[in-house]
Amino acid sequence: MNCSLEPLTGIKAGMSAMVKEVRGGKNVRNRLMEMGIIEGTTIRVIANSGGPLIVQVGNSRFAMGHGMAQKIIVDRVYKGIDIALGREAGCNENESHYHGYSR
Repeated sequence: MNCSLEPLTGIKAGMSAMVKEVRGGKNVRNRLMEMGIIEGTTIRVIANSGGPLIVQVGNSRFAMGHGMAQKIIVDRVYKGIDIALGREAGCNENESHYHGYSR
């Protein structure tokens, strides 16, 4: 289910999400790939309070600006569980809350 696609900037501290798409030019995509951020990766947001986001990928933590984080499209629904809300997901598979994302 992909009912809550949104940029990484929309994920609150303490929540996790799965990367669905990485947007941007070659340099941005390569930099994120070096950090282990590729499609299918689970990211945990450690801090998201106006300054740079602090994220955890595996055992590593990184800081990134909002501009870069905006290019990472994530799904907070993973394996049918809405991670951010801690409940079963029950939305239309074609519905996306991130209006900038089109399939």
